[in-house]
Amino acid sequence: PSELESFFIDWKKRIPQKPLSFVIFDSEFCKNGLDKNVENTKIIEKYIKLGVVKNFEIDDYS
Repeated sequence: PSELESFFIDWKKRIPQKPLSFVIFDSEFCKNGLDKNVENTKIIEKYIKLGVVKNFEIDDYS
């Protein structure tokens, strides 16, 4: 979670500030994806509310 938070903080500081489209590809074989960790999900939601993340989706890669 700390690496994800650090990434979003750095992205927020970028000039020009352009919102990020964030896509997670999920698979039945992936047990430790970003979307599986509650802390990561809360961090992503936080940066959606701040406008850093414009689009967020989880796609099935199976």
